[in-house]
Amino acid sequence: MSKVSTLNNKDKDSSNTELKTSPSGIDRIVNFSAKNIVEFNPKTKRMILKGDAKVDFKNQSLEAEIIEIDFDKSILYAKFDRDSVGNIVGFPKFNDEGEEFYGEELTYNFKQKKGTLKSGETKMGEGFYYGEYINRVSNNEYCVKNGYYTTCDAAEPHYHFGSSKIKMLVGDKIFVDPLVFYVEDIPIFAIPFGLFLPIKRGRASGLIVPSFYFSKSRGVVFENLGFYLAASDYWDTKITTDLYSKGGFLINTDTRWALKNIFDGNLQFSYGRTRFSLNDEFTKEWRLVLNHNHIFNPFENANINLNFASQDFNR
Repeated sequence: MSKVSTLNNKDKDSSNTELKTSPSGIDRIVNFSAKNIVEFNPKTKRMILKGDAKVDFKNQSLEAEIIEIDFDKSILYAKFDRDSVGNIVGFPKFNDEGEEFYGEELTYNFKQKKGTLKSGETKMGEGFYYGEYINRVSNNEYCVKNGYYTTCDAAEPHYHFGSSKIKMLVGDKIFVDPLVFYVEDIPIFAIPFGLFLPIKRGRASGLIVPSFYFSKSRGVVFENLGFYLAASDYWDTKITTDLYSKGGFLINTDTRWALKNIFDGNLQFSYGRTRFSLNDEFTKEWRLVLNHNHIFNPFENANINLNFASQDFNR
């Protein structure tokens, strides 16, 4: 049997109330509160919280305008509501061990530790993820239907990567299939096969998310679209592309190396076909930069610095 303490059928502005269930439900103490209504039916083992409702249990918490708990089935359901003038209030906010999720509706199973978030959004690392449905299938695994990823923090993102199927492994990687890049909701290019995108913190190989801007003379400009390879502890390389809708392209490579206090350096190479006006002809541009510092002993060292470029490259 469930045990309820300090709980009436309807309790206005209830707060700091605790409830403890049998192993068939939530096997831990739950703190909950609501400003307007708290209703509990001992026969059906169902509870309804309305008005700035909050539920805290172990390493998880939930806030929403309306929260319903079915202790018999171990199901938690949350949704928003509308105020007297029709404005939406109380979007569900679910905190799962530091990861925050927002959405229109949330359904969560305590026993299975699985849930579904409708029209959900969350922030991971430097980006934001949105999905028509976000399903939690394990402690660190999420499946997203018709979702997108963006590093733009505007309310209406100016650009994003979209995919019909996204699978996220928290703190590790994302699998997308296919991958479509949008600017102002207009598809720009697509990769028609599945890709793994790392989201680990620190140094890790993976795709580099580009930035973009509009240029009067060169059109839509995408910068730093490419791939980073963390080959070993001693060297890495980065290959990026700058694309200009009216002005051609530029490919850049940057390879770095280092060995303790013995030597370090980098090699950069760029090549492209560019122009600065629709009336201009495309020209080949290139640049080669080499820097190397080698310490033989405390009294001897060598420095190499080379920088070659075509005539108009720095434009």
